[in-house]
Amino acid sequence: MTRDARARARSATARYETPAQRVEIGAGVVDGVGGIIFGLGGRVVGVLAGDRVWRGPLGERVRRSLGSLDRVVCTEIEPHTPLPAAVRLGRRFADAGVDVILALGGGSAGDLGKATAAVMAARGDDGRVDMSRLFARVRADGTVSDPVVGGRPVPLVVVPTTLSGAELTPGAGVTENGMKRVLWDQALSARAVLYETSDDNDLPAGIVATTSMNAVAHAVEAMYSTAGNAISDGLALAGLDALAAGMLRYLAARDRGEDAKAELFTGAVLASRALCTARVCLHHAVCHVLGAHHGVAHGDANAVMLSYVVDFNEAGAARPLARCAAVIRGAAERVLGTPLTAASPGAVLREFQHRVGAPVTLAEIGLPAVDVEGVVAGLREERGVALNPVPVTDDDVRRLVAAAVHGVA
Repeated sequence: MTRDARARARSATARYETPAQRVEIGAGVVDGVGGIIFGLGGRVVGVLAGDRVWRGPLGERVRRSLGSLDRVVCTEIEPHTPLPAAVRLGRRFADAGVDVILALGGGSAGDLGKATAAVMAARGDDGRVDMSRLFARVRADGTVSDPVVGGRPVPLVVVPTTLSGAELTPGAGVTENGMKRVLWDQALSARAVLYETSDDNDLPAGIVATTSMNAVAHAVEAMYSTAGNAISDGLALAGLDALAAGMLRYLAARDRGEDAKAELFTGAVLASRALCTARVCLHHAVCHVLGAHHGVAHGDANAVMLSYVVDFNEAGAARPLARCAAVIRGAAERVLGTPLTAASPGAVLREFQHRVGAPVTLAEIGLPAVDVEGVVAGLREERGVALNPVPVTDDDVRRLVAAAVHGVA
C-alpha cells in the first residue's frame, strides 16, 4: 500500500458490544473469589499462577477463599503464551474435569486462561485440537475476520497483578512458529475480574510503568482505530485520564496507597472496554512482532513503541491524538501542578514517560539492535495494520523501528 495521510473513514453507525462480566476493584475483593467460582458452577478449578505469586500473600488469600474446592494447579506460565503450552494444558484440564479456570497474575496468565478455554472448547471427540481455524485474520479486502471458538468455553475468572487491563477483552495472544496470533471471541471473555488494591497485591514501580503504558496504548489506539466510534472514544478518554493521573500519582508522586491503585485499575478497565469495540492497530501489531521475534515483554514493547507510532499516525489522526495529548497534559497539571511543555502528541507522550520513569527507547529495554526485516515481514500478517488510520509501507516500518531504537532528538 502507498502511504496516504487521509484517515480511513469511520462508520457513522455506533455499535458497542461487551460481554456479561463482573468487575470488582478494592481491598479485600480477592477474598470472594471462591464464592464467585462456586456460583459459576465450579467444582474443579484449573489454577494458573506463577510460582512466586501462588506462594505469596495474594496466592495465600486465594487458596483460603477456594477452601475445599478441588483444584489442578499450573505454575508454569510462559511469556507470550506459546500455543503448544496452551494445547497441553487444555488437554490436562479437560481430562481432570476442570469446569472453571482461575488466572492469577499478569497478562500471560490471563491469555493462557483464555487460550486454554479455547483449546478445551475446540477439542474433538478424538482428542485432537485444530486451533489454526480460530485465529483472527485479514481478508483480501482489508477487513478483519474473527472466527468463533464454538462450543461453550469453561468460565474464566482473573485476579490481575499488572495494569494492562487486557484480561477484560475477549482476545488472547498466542505465539506459534515465531508469530503472534490472536484469538478473539466474546465467549472467551472472563466472567469475573477482581482487582485487589491491598498491599498483598504488590505492584512494583517498574511493572506499573510498563504495563500501565500498555493500558495507555489501549486508550490511544482506540481513539484512532478505524473501527472505533463515539462510545469507544468516551471510554478511551476517561480511561486515559485515570491512567495518566494514576501513573503520575503512583510513580512520580510516589503515592502507593489503595486509592492510587484503584485509579490505575479503573483507567485500565475503561481503556480495555474501549478496546473491545475499537480493536488495536499498528502499535500493538509492532509489539506483537517484537514479542514473538525478540522475546520483548509486552509491557516494555508498548512503553517504547507507542509515541513513535503516534508520530507516524498523526498525519491521519490529528484530532483524536490532540485530544489524547490534552488529557495527559491536564492530568499532569492536576496531579503535579507542573505542565508538560512538549507540543506534538508523540512528544507529549515521551515527556510524560520521562516523568513516570517508563522507557522510551528499545536500547533502554536491552534491544540496541533489531531484526528490522523480520519485523517488516511479521507485520504483513498482523491484522492490527488493517485498522490503522494511515496505510503502512515496509519503508514506514523500517523508519519507525529505527526511531525507536535510540529515540528522536
